[in-house]
Amino acid sequence: MSDASEQPVTTPDKSEAEDKPKSPKMTRYLMIAFAVPGVAIIILLLIAILGAFADSAGVANFFAILRDFFIVVLALQGILISVALVILVSQLATMISLFSNMAEPIYEELEETVTTVKGTAQFVGKNVVTPAISALSVVAGAWAFVANLLNIRRLISGGKRGR
Repeated sequence: MSDASEQPVTTPDKSEAEDKPKSPKMTRYLMIAFAVPGVAIIILLLIAILGAFADSAGVANFFAILRDFFIVVLALQGILISVALVILVSQLATMISLFSNMAEPIYEELEETVTTVKGTAQFVGKNVVTPAISALSVVAGAWAFVANLLNIRRLISGGKRGR
């Protein structure tokens, strides 16, 4: 064995390179994106708990307004989703109509192509393959005749025996 085959070949492991974050800024942005809403929810929860113990009408009014705001936001979101769904269904109907209109010409072209291929195969079979087979069979027959004739001549003249 050679020394080159005994030495282990080291290649960089791709999984280690893929596990590393591409940018430390991205991690920071993700942490901020999840931390800010979490902190806001905790602060609002603490205000609600303090307002419940203090029995403050102002805190109750604030959360009633906040609740109404979220109800309006969810209603607008529902309207936007409904509009998007209507647009999606209309686009889907347009696409189905387009495909059904395109399928018929494609089918007709396919039938024409199959007919052309069938005719070409019949023409080639009749005008090229059949004469070629006939000519090759005549040549093969003549070759066999000559081979047998030469073999008979050898046997009669007492030469080597044929196969």
